Amino acid sequence: MLFNTYKGLPRSVYILFLARIVNRLGDFVKLFLTLYLTRYLGMNEAQTGTIITLIGIFSVLGTMLGGKITDHGDRKIILIISQGLSASIAAICGFMPDSPMLPYVLILFNFFNGAARPVNSAMLTDLTTPENRGKAFSLLYLGINIGVSVGPLLAGFLFNNFRQWIFWGDSLTTFLSIILIILFVPSIRKENIVVYSEKEKAEKGHIFSAILKRPVLLIYTLLIPLTSFIYSQHSFSLPLLLEARLNDDGARFFGIIMSVNAVTVLILTPLLTSVLHKVKPLINMSMGQLCYAIGFGMLYLAIDNPVFYLLSTVIWTLGEILNVINSGVFVANHTPVNYRGRFSAWFATARTIGHTSGPLISGLILNSYGMPVIWITSFIIGLALFFSYRYLDVFDSKK
Repeated sequence: MLFNTYKGLPRSVYILFLARIVNRLGDFVKLFLTLYLTRYLGMNEAQTGTIITLIGIFSVLGTMLGGKITDHGDRKIILIISQGLSASIAAICGFMPDSPMLPYVLILFNFFNGAARPVNSAMLTDLTTPENRGKAFSLLYLGINIGVSVGPLLAGFLFNNFRQWIFWGDSLTTFLSIILIILFVPSIRKENIVVYSEKEKAEKGHIFSAILKRPVLLIYTLLIPLTSFIYSQHSFSLPLLLEARLNDDGARFFGIIMSVNAVTVLILTPLLTSVLHKVKPLINMSMGQLCYAIGFGMLYLAIDNPVFYLLSTVIWTLGEILNVINSGVFVANHTPVNYRGRFSAWFATARTIGHTSGPLISGLILNSYGMPVIWITSFIIGLALFFSYRYLDVFDSKK
């Protein structure tokens, strides 16, 4: 069976896997944020893009803080506190679903969500070796999508009928995942962290000096926002396209599309992990960019047929899989042991720049030039990234 790919991993990795499933089962707020702001709070595309950008900026600030404290504190405690605060704020949002203050409370919610990202990545790297990291990152990505494969269908129902539970459900599942971590994931002492290669040896100095000593990572940093910009269209421009084409059925069909995305991940992630585990991460990521170019670029045609949108989703989901299961391994294997939190925050920030600028720029493009220009732009950027990642692999091989 394909799931034999994940045999032999540390017990704590399996617990983190279960925690990811539970957490993402209720990851409602992020998924339906664009539609919530436009439909229930009456914002136009440009206003929605601005709010999402502000949310992204504070998420970056949270990520930077989380990365810093991750390298100096107890990773488990940091994760529990940051996710606990995030869950508490989500619960508060459920009591103010129509308030004009809601977007600003969501900014705080995303700040603490951002703080949890670096510690999640650092913990997983601590628990694994270069030989099994690919499997571990793939498994946790699979856990995310097991939750997401069910979550959007439930969220689509709640969105139309019980929108307070968009926030309360998010809060409840986050608290349940915290309980799993408290009970079953041990704290990892710094002196027990193993260094497996020259690239993982501790570095002195500021994070910028550590990055500059690794030019491959510096170039990769510049490419990440462009990749994230394209991918951000699935949560901003795509639901708006469906809303325009399908009217009131847009939210429901968007939930179906996101479930198809998750199911595709469930089916193909183990297969791709097994088949491509010997292919270099940057080569796999270059193919991911090509899938983005095709999957999002084809939406330029905007054919009024549900099968067309489902086909597009499968193609860009292939790109998502290839990017996610390889990027974490690539970064982890190039990261100094004493910079795991900060390097994780560095690259998460680069991704967030793309995700947050995506809605802002896309909102402006939509208001000025219309939806088709979004998909042409995505195709051109994706094609350019395909060649860029190929070059980066050649550059990395010479080092």
